Amino acid sequence: MACGLPVVVTTGGSTEDFVPPAAGWRIPARVSYFAEDRVGDWPTAGRPWWLEPDPEALVAILREVAGDAEERGRRGESARRAALGWTWARSAAAVEDRVKILRTRTPLRFRRPGRSPVVAAPRNGVTLCMIVRDEESNIGACLESIRDIVGEVVVVDTGSTDRTREIARGLGANVFEFPWVDDFAAARNEALRHATLGWIFWMDADDRVDGANRAKLAALFAGLKDENAAYVVKCICVPDGPGGTATAVDHVRLFRRDSRVRWTFRVHEQILPALRAIGADIRWADAAVDHVGYVDAALRQKKLARDTKLLERALDDRPDDPFTLFNLGAVYHERGDCADAVPILEKSLRLSHPKDSIVRKLYALIAQCHARLGDPARAIQTCRAGREQTPDDAELLFLEAGLHRDSKKYAAAEQLYRRLLEGREAPHFASVDTGLRTHKAHHNLGLVYLDLGWLGQARNQWRAALADHPGFVPALLALGELALRERDWTTVADCATRLRPLGPVAAVEAERLSAQAELELCDFNGARRRLAVALELDPLAVPLLVAVGHAWLREGGHEREAEAALRAVLAVAPQHAETRHNLDLLLRKRS
Repeated sequence: MACGLPVVVTTGGSTEDFVPPAAGWRIPARVSYFAEDRVGDWPTAGRPWWLEPDPEALVAILREVAGDAEERGRRGESARRAALGWTWARSAAAVEDRVKILRTRTPLRFRRPGRSPVVAAPRNGVTLCMIVRDEESNIGACLESIRDIVGEVVVVDTGSTDRTREIARGLGANVFEFPWVDDFAAARNEALRHATLGWIFWMDADDRVDGANRAKLAALFAGLKDENAAYVVKCICVPDGPGGTATAVDHVRLFRRDSRVRWTFRVHEQILPALRAIGADIRWADAAVDHVGYVDAALRQKKLARDTKLLERALDDRPDDPFTLFNLGAVYHERGDCADAVPILEKSLRLSHPKDSIVRKLYALIAQCHARLGDPARAIQTCRAGREQTPDDAELLFLEAGLHRDSKKYAAAEQLYRRLLEGREAPHFASVDTGLRTHKAHHNLGLVYLDLGWLGQARNQWRAALADHPGFVPALLALGELALRERDWTTVADCATRLRPLGPVAAVEAERLSAQAELELCDFNGARRRLAVALELDPLAVPLLVAVGHAWLREGGHEREAEAALRAVLAVAPQHAETRHNLDLLLRKRS
């Protein structure tokens, strides 16, 4: 196949894993079982079989292959693409998935002598419901993290072309196919239709449950009673790299199976309206699910495009629905289309009830849009209007504090950051950055104190931020820059060491900090070596190129090297005023 040759294979069996229909011809075949559970002297974990091809069909296929060169070429090209798609990584993943499947199916009689049989975890009345499509890289990890504490798994597949269904079945899921109709609620309701146990717990393929939260969920599931209740579980959207901050979103994840409870909305589907309609008691569970779907930026952009299309269709159906308007405005905001987002978000706010869970987020999004559009006064006004209804909302406090700091109203900014750090709110539905009340508030309060010249207080706030989040890159950088000003070389070195493992951007900053320290100590060669390392990671970083120029100029006696370094800065940033000034001085001195 890799050489572009089409193949003729029997229908069924292992060839279906790597020979798509367009890559060759399939011979109709029947399964022929062995007489017993063994192949020769080797016992098998089930009755072995082989495929017996239909001889007449084989003759007809071979005549077709021999007589149609054009079709052979088309299928040969498909065969080549299919074969080259089987990289070492993909092959290893397939083998690993198969080992996981076999582990669940191995009969007890093949266990090693002297070991007790493994007893499965107790089952209970919870059905895990999922909808999936082309999730072969995710679904195995998802199911492995949860399947041992639920009673059954229902997976509704909306058109996968990869191995999603096979992996799900191998891990014990009941898999059903459902055509995609541009409606997430419809697909989720199909999963509910196939559930048989008393409670529903839902997850997506890019969700995971860690060990601590699996124990919490297992205890929650074991204690469920026959009552009209539902449980909110936090969804932690993990950051896209080391040193980042997670976002916590409150989702109703667990509820009673009831024919009256069905999902609504084409996208950003909701179960809460149906639960409230039947008077369900909404409770907050002390458990969380990790969501890894936002780590891949390209995938996130693809999802945004899909959501925009579905939301615009939903708006045609419900032009005055505040929830649909809210989600469409949020998508426009995330894409940076703030001018288009504001009227949509403001319409959603007008149509919403003041107690609706989306209201506080609407105020935050509108304020952010006004700030991006260059109207900080209106942004502050929006924050204050929102805080009239929810005085201690973390996002509104953080936004308003930042706007005051940008306007040099430091007393107001300090007051709001301290209110963030000292305040708490009762449980409520939210989607909020988990660092606003902790390390981000400490860091930004440190920036306020830096602007005021209160260096000791600034240092204390950055240390408090790092005590909460040791890998928070902005606080490490701020502390390192302050240490440079104070010639505290030990702290500079410590900050650089802690920055290096936190991703490429942080590693570049680590080398820049170290190089600046070596410049101050007149170790010009050491500084240039540091900067060379950093420039390998980011060859066009203007601060690094500027620092190289400083190194040559401060050492003196290297006019040609200094000129080349300054021109390298201007090649990337032609309007860089400091570099233009330095180059002008250098050329005058030379002439």
